[in-house]
This record gives sequence, C-alpha cells and structure tokens, in this order.
Amino acid sequence: GEYTQLTGRAGRRGIDVEGHAVVLWQRGMDPTALAGLAGTRTYPLRSSFRPSYNMAVNLVQQFGRHRSRELLETSFAQFQADKSVVGISRQVQRNEEGLEGYKEGMTCHLGDFE
Repeated sequence: GEYTQLTGRAGRRGIDVEGHAVVLWQRGMDPTALAGLAGTRTYPLRSSFRPSYNMAVNLVQQFGRHRSRELLETSFAQFQADKSVVGISRQVQRNEEGLEGYKEGMTCHLGDFE
C-alpha cells in the first residue's frame, strides 16, 4: 500500500498531467516484483483529508470565500464523496426498479384484497 500511496501523490492534482516516483534499489530487490507493483493498483486510495474549523478560517482569510470553496470542492476527499453519492444513487434506482417488479408480480387481475 505504501508504494500506491507514494505514486498516488506524484504530481500536483489538477496541475500536472503526470508525476514521477523514484524507488531506491537495494540488494536482493526483485526487479520483476517492483515492476509488478508499478503496473498494478491493488490498494484503493482513500483520502484522510478532514477539514477543520481552523483550516476553513485560514483558507477564507488567505484566499477569500469563493476561492476557498473551490479548493475544498476539488479535493480528493470531495471527489471520493461525489463518486460515492453517484454509486449510492444508482443502487437506490436499481432497488426501486426491483421493487416495481415485485409490485407488478403481486397485482391480481381480479382486484386487490381488502
């Protein structure tokens, strides 16, 4: 996970198209295993960014309200939250569609029971 974290931070978000990471060679290191690490992303990156009141005040003081909001909205944590909301919204839609199918299956052509 450490290699993924390192390379996940290579480059500046929204500025650089690519980033670079350097691995120091050590005796006994398997180049094939290292290449495998670089070629796969087996560990999902999760942001540990948690804005605080103090951070918000400092941002507004330094950049103004509008720019501070833009900065917070473009954070990796916000990206993950937005992506999560989209996934949850899709799941809700699938669940509602599934319930409609059950509702149709429970309808009797002779009418409802009372």
